[in-house]
Amino acid sequence: ITYMTTLVDIFTTMMQVGDLLTGAVYRGVGNPIIFTKAFSKAILGQIPGINRMIQSPIDARKYGLIKISAEYTNKADPYSKMLNRLFRLSGFSALDRIGKETLVNTVIEKARKEARKGKFSKNTQQLIDDAFGKDSERTKDIVDELKGTDPPSDDIISLAYWTLLEHQPVAESEMPALYLKSPGARMAYQLKTWQLKQLSLWRSETIGMWKKGQKVQAIKNSVLMTTLLVAAGAGPDTL
Repeated sequence: ITYMTTLVDIFTTMMQVGDLLTGAVYRGVGNPIIFTKAFSKAILGQIPGINRMIQSPIDARKYGLIKISAEYTNKADPYSKMLNRLFRLSGFSALDRIGKETLVNTVIEKARKEARKGKFSKNTQQLIDDAFGKDSERTKDIVDELKGTDPPSDDIISLAYWTLLEHQPVAESEMPALYLKSPGARMAYQLKTWQLKQLSLWRSETIGMWKKGQKVQAIKNSVLMTTLLVAAGAGPDTL
Protein backbone atom coordinates (compact mmCIF):
# COMPACT_ATOMS: atom_id res chain seq x y z
CA ILE A 1 0.00 0.00 0.00
CA THR A 2 2.92 2.34 0.75
CA TYR A 3 4.22 1.85 -2.79
CA MET A 4 0.76 2.47 -4.28
CA THR A 5 0.51 5.83 -2.57
CA THR A 6 4.04 7.02 -3.35
CA LEU A 7 5.19 5.55 -6.67
CA VAL A 8 2.33 5.24 -9.10
CA ASP A 9 1.38 8.82 -9.99
CA ILE A 10 2.66 10.50 -13.16
CA PHE A 11 4.79 13.07 -11.30
CA THR A 12 6.67 10.42 -9.32
CA THR A 13 7.17 8.46 -12.53
CA MET A 14 8.79 11.43 -14.25
CA MET A 15 11.08 12.00 -11.26
CA GLN A 16 12.56 8.52 -11.77
CA VAL A 17 14.12 9.47 -15.12
CA GLY A 18 17.42 10.52 -13.57
CA ASP A 19 17.73 7.39 -11.43
CA LEU A 20 16.88 5.05 -14.30
CA LEU A 21 19.31 6.57 -16.79
CA THR A 22 22.27 7.23 -14.45
CA GLY A 23 23.72 3.76 -15.07
CA ALA A 24 23.39 4.02 -18.85
CA VAL A 25 25.08 7.43 -18.93
CA TYR A 26 27.90 6.15 -16.70
CA ARG A 27 28.49 3.07 -18.85
CA GLY A 28 28.16 5.02 -22.09
CA VAL A 29 30.51 7.89 -21.27
CA GLY A 30 32.84 8.53 -24.19
CA ASN A 31 30.42 6.78 -26.53
CA PRO A 32 27.56 9.27 -27.07
CA ILE A 33 26.48 7.70 -30.36
CA ILE A 34 26.10 4.25 -28.80
CA PHE A 35 24.20 5.71 -25.85
CA THR A 36 21.91 7.83 -28.04
CA LYS A 37 21.16 4.90 -30.34
CA ALA A 38 20.35 2.61 -27.40
CA PHE A 39 18.19 5.28 -25.74
CA SER A 40 16.28 6.04 -28.96
CA LYS A 41 15.54 2.39 -29.70
CA ALA A 42 14.48 1.80 -26.09
CA ILE A 43 11.94 4.65 -26.33
CA LEU A 44 10.59 3.67 -29.76
CA GLY A 45 10.36 0.07 -28.63
CA GLN A 46 7.69 1.03 -26.08
CA ILE A 47 5.38 2.63 -28.65
CA PRO A 48 2.69 0.26 -30.01
CA GLY A 49 2.96 -0.15 -33.77
CA ILE A 50 6.41 1.34 -34.02
CA ASN A 51 7.82 -1.45 -31.86
CA ARG A 52 6.95 -3.89 -34.62
CA MET A 53 9.65 -2.26 -36.74
CA ILE A 54 12.11 -0.90 -34.16
CA GLN A 55 13.26 -2.73 -31.06
CA SER A 56 16.34 -2.79 -28.89
CA PRO A 57 18.75 -5.65 -29.78
CA ILE A 58 18.22 -6.85 -26.20
CA ASP A 59 14.54 -6.22 -25.59
CA ALA A 60 13.55 -6.27 -21.91
CA ARG A 61 10.29 -8.15 -22.49
CA LYS A 62 11.82 -10.68 -24.86
CA TYR A 63 14.66 -11.59 -22.53
CA GLY A 64 12.78 -11.35 -19.24
CA LEU A 65 14.42 -8.18 -17.91
CA ILE A 66 11.12 -6.70 -16.73
CA LYS A 67 11.24 -6.96 -12.94
CA ILE A 68 11.34 -3.39 -11.63
CA SER A 69 12.85 -4.34 -8.27
CA ALA A 70 12.84 -7.34 -5.94
CA GLU A 71 11.44 -4.98 -3.32
CA TYR A 72 8.23 -4.50 -5.32
CA THR A 73 7.80 -8.13 -6.34
CA ASN A 74 6.40 -10.43 -3.69
CA LYS A 75 4.09 -13.16 -4.91
CA ALA A 76 2.90 -13.76 -1.35
CA ASP A 77 1.69 -10.18 -1.08
CA PRO A 78 -2.01 -9.94 -2.10
CA TYR A 79 -1.43 -6.39 -3.36
CA SER A 80 1.53 -7.30 -5.61
CA LYS A 81 -0.54 -7.83 -8.78
CA MET A 82 -2.44 -4.61 -8.18
CA LEU A 83 0.81 -2.71 -7.68
CA ASN A 84 2.24 -4.03 -10.95
CA ARG A 85 -0.96 -3.06 -12.74
CA LEU A 86 -0.71 0.47 -11.37
CA PHE A 87 2.94 0.61 -12.46
CA ARG A 88 1.80 -0.15 -16.01
CA LEU A 89 -1.04 2.39 -15.95
CA SER A 90 1.15 5.20 -14.62
CA GLY A 91 3.86 4.59 -17.22
CA PHE A 92 6.36 3.58 -14.52
CA SER A 93 6.89 0.12 -16.07
CA ALA A 94 7.51 1.55 -19.55
CA LEU A 95 10.00 4.08 -18.17
CA ASP A 96 11.73 1.32 -16.22
CA ARG A 97 12.08 -0.79 -19.39
CA ILE A 98 13.56 2.21 -21.21
CA GLY A 99 16.16 2.58 -18.48
CA LYS A 100 17.00 -1.13 -18.46
CA GLU A 101 17.22 -1.45 -22.24
CA THR A 102 19.33 1.70 -22.55
CA LEU A 103 21.73 0.42 -19.90
CA VAL A 104 22.26 -3.13 -21.13
CA ASN A 105 22.37 -2.26 -24.84
CA THR A 106 24.81 0.59 -24.22
CA VAL A 107 27.10 -1.80 -22.35
CA ILE A 108 26.86 -4.61 -24.88
CA GLU A 109 27.28 -2.40 -27.96
CA LYS A 110 30.26 -0.68 -26.33
CA ALA A 111 31.76 -4.09 -25.55
CA ARG A 112 31.15 -5.20 -29.16
CA LYS A 113 32.94 -2.12 -30.45
CA GLU A 114 35.91 -2.69 -28.16
CA ALA A 115 36.08 -6.42 -28.94
CA ARG A 116 36.31 -5.68 -32.66
CA LYS A 117 39.12 -3.22 -31.98
CA GLY A 118 40.94 -5.90 -30.02
CA LYS A 119 41.06 -4.15 -26.64
CA PHE A 120 38.54 -3.65 -23.85
CA SER A 121 38.46 -0.57 -21.66
CA LYS A 122 39.31 -1.19 -18.00
CA ASN A 123 35.67 -0.84 -16.97
CA THR A 124 34.44 -3.27 -19.62
CA GLN A 125 37.17 -5.81 -18.85
CA GLN A 126 36.38 -5.57 -15.13
CA LEU A 127 32.69 -6.11 -15.83
CA ILE A 128 33.40 -9.23 -17.91
CA ASP A 129 35.86 -10.59 -15.32
CA ASP A 130 33.32 -10.06 -12.54
CA ALA A 131 30.58 -11.74 -14.56
CA PHE A 132 32.48 -14.82 -15.74
CA GLY A 133 35.68 -14.99 -13.73
CA LYS A 134 39.08 -13.67 -14.74
CA ASP A 135 40.79 -15.76 -17.45
CA SER A 136 37.93 -18.30 -17.49
CA GLU A 137 36.91 -20.11 -20.66
CA ARG A 138 33.64 -18.15 -20.82
CA THR A 139 35.59 -14.89 -20.55
CA LYS A 140 37.65 -15.96 -23.55
CA ASP A 141 34.63 -17.23 -25.50
CA ILE A 142 32.59 -14.07 -25.09
CA VAL A 143 35.24 -12.04 -26.91
CA ASP A 144 34.50 -13.94 -30.13
CA GLU A 145 30.75 -13.78 -29.47
CA LEU A 146 30.91 -10.01 -29.07
CA LYS A 147 32.77 -9.65 -32.36
CA GLY A 148 29.94 -11.37 -34.21
CA THR A 149 26.73 -9.84 -35.56
CA ASP A 150 24.40 -12.72 -34.74
CA PRO A 151 21.54 -12.37 -32.24
CA PRO A 152 22.82 -12.15 -28.64
CA SER A 153 24.22 -15.44 -27.37
CA ASP A 154 23.41 -16.87 -23.94
CA ASP A 155 26.70 -15.50 -22.61
CA ILE A 156 25.94 -12.02 -23.92
CA ILE A 157 22.51 -12.10 -22.29
CA SER A 158 24.20 -13.27 -19.07
CA LEU A 159 26.57 -10.30 -19.28
CA ALA A 160 23.60 -7.99 -19.86
CA TYR A 161 21.80 -9.40 -16.83
CA TRP A 162 24.95 -9.14 -14.70
CA THR A 163 25.21 -5.49 -15.72
CA LEU A 164 21.62 -4.95 -14.65
CA LEU A 165 22.31 -6.59 -11.28
CA GLU A 166 25.29 -4.31 -10.80
CA HIS A 167 23.03 -1.26 -11.11
CA GLN A 168 19.57 -2.27 -9.95
CA PRO A 169 18.24 -4.49 -7.12
CA VAL A 170 16.15 -6.65 -9.46
CA ALA A 171 16.98 -9.94 -7.73
CA GLU A 172 16.86 -10.96 -4.09
CA SER A 173 20.60 -11.66 -4.25
CA GLU A 174 21.09 -7.90 -4.50
CA MET A 175 19.03 -7.08 -1.41
CA PRO A 176 20.58 -6.37 2.02
CA ALA A 177 21.12 -9.49 4.15
CA LEU A 178 18.90 -8.19 6.95
CA TYR A 179 16.10 -7.59 4.45
CA LEU A 180 16.21 -11.25 3.43
CA LYS A 181 16.64 -12.74 6.90
CA SER A 182 14.07 -10.71 8.80
CA PRO A 183 10.63 -9.96 7.28
CA GLY A 184 10.02 -7.62 10.18
CA ALA A 185 13.00 -5.49 9.17
CA ARG A 186 11.77 -4.94 5.63
CA MET A 187 9.73 -1.90 6.64
CA ALA A 188 13.01 -0.12 7.40
CA TYR A 189 14.15 -0.69 3.81
CA GLN A 190 10.99 0.51 2.05
CA LEU A 191 11.86 2.87 -0.82
CA LYS A 192 15.55 2.68 0.09
CA THR A 193 16.87 -0.43 -1.70
CA TRP A 194 17.44 1.41 -4.99
CA GLN A 195 19.55 4.12 -3.32
CA LEU A 196 21.46 1.50 -1.33
CA LYS A 197 22.27 -0.33 -4.56
CA GLN A 198 23.55 2.88 -6.14
CA LEU A 199 25.83 3.49 -3.15
CA SER A 200 27.04 -0.12 -3.30
CA LEU A 201 27.93 0.33 -6.98
CA TRP A 202 29.73 3.60 -6.21
CA ARG A 203 31.79 1.80 -3.57
CA SER A 204 32.63 -1.06 -5.95
CA GLU A 205 33.60 1.24 -8.83
CA THR A 206 35.72 3.55 -6.68
CA ILE A 207 37.03 2.01 -3.45
CA GLY A 208 36.93 -1.46 -5.00
CA MET A 209 38.94 -0.32 -8.02
CA TRP A 210 41.42 1.48 -5.76
CA LYS A 211 42.05 -1.66 -3.71
CA LYS A 212 42.68 -3.62 -6.92
CA GLY A 213 45.47 -1.21 -7.78
CA GLN A 214 43.58 0.65 -10.51
CA LYS A 215 43.89 4.01 -8.76
CA VAL A 216 43.65 6.30 -11.77
CA GLN A 217 40.49 4.52 -12.97
CA ALA A 218 39.08 4.67 -9.44
CA ILE A 219 39.50 8.45 -9.34
CA LYS A 220 37.90 8.84 -12.77
CA ASN A 221 34.97 6.64 -11.74
CA SER A 222 34.56 8.56 -8.49
CA VAL A 223 34.31 11.93 -10.21
CA LEU A 224 31.91 10.70 -12.90
CA MET A 225 29.65 8.60 -10.67
CA THR A 226 29.43 11.24 -7.94
CA THR A 227 28.47 13.86 -10.53
CA LEU A 228 25.80 11.61 -12.04
CA LEU A 229 24.32 10.62 -8.67
CA VAL A 230 24.12 14.24 -7.57
CA ALA A 231 22.57 15.24 -10.90
CA ALA A 232 20.00 12.43 -10.65
CA GLY A 233 19.02 13.63 -7.19
CA ALA A 234 18.80 17.23 -8.33
CA GLY A 235 16.08 16.44 -10.89
CA PRO A 236 13.33 15.57 -8.39
CA ASP A 237 14.32 18.46 -6.09
CA THR A 238 14.02 20.92 -8.97
CA LEU A 239 10.60 19.55 -9.93
